[in-house]
Amino acid sequence: MSNYETLSLRQIGEAAWGSHWMTDMASALSVGDRTMRHWTSDTGAQDIPADLEDELRDALLERVRVIQDMVLQLETVGIDRTPVQAEGFQTQVYTTMRRPGERRKR
Repeated sequence: MSNYETLSLRQIGEAAWGSHWMTDMASALSVGDRTMRHWTSDTGAQDIPADLEDELRDALLERVRVIQDMVLQLETVGIDRTPVQAEGFQTQVYTTMRRPGERRKR
């Protein structure tokens, strides 16, 4: 017997894509937003295709791979602090919220 409970698409989506998960998950699964909303409705869960678990697993593994790559790059080279000049604007925008010279808090 497993200690795991079945997961809802909402639980999976929020864990993988954050609070605005529905559109990103729909895109990752190559379905429309309306389909995703239907699947997460009270009456739509029974319409979720049997093979969706395999597709969702692949999409989640891709998310994990991208995040792991970002962590590795962050640890290896850090954040690019080069000023970015937005077209049509006179001010510079930095790619980090930290002030120049400020140390990263752990």
